[in-house]
Amino acid sequence: MHGGDDTNLQMALMNLAFVRGRFGSGNDAGFARVGLAFMLWMPGFLLVLILSVVLQVEVVVPAGLILLGLAFWRFGVRAPKES
Repeated sequence: MHGGDDTNLQMALMNLAFVRGRFGSGNDAGFARVGLAFMLWMPGFLLVLILSVVLQVEVVVPAGLILLGLAFWRFGVRAPKES
């Protein structure tokens, strides 16, 4: 893991997922949801790019970005609050 070309990206993802969240604070569930949604968004975007190259259709990228953005917003930001 360390010393590779993708080390900076991996470390940024680990910091995003683990450093800010703390046990016992009131926003753990929301933070975990947003972090998980973002980590699922990145491979989803790569799949959208691959699909647009394979199909050779440029409309796939804007449509995929809108769909991924709505999914991220619904799952991470607008998720129901737990009481």
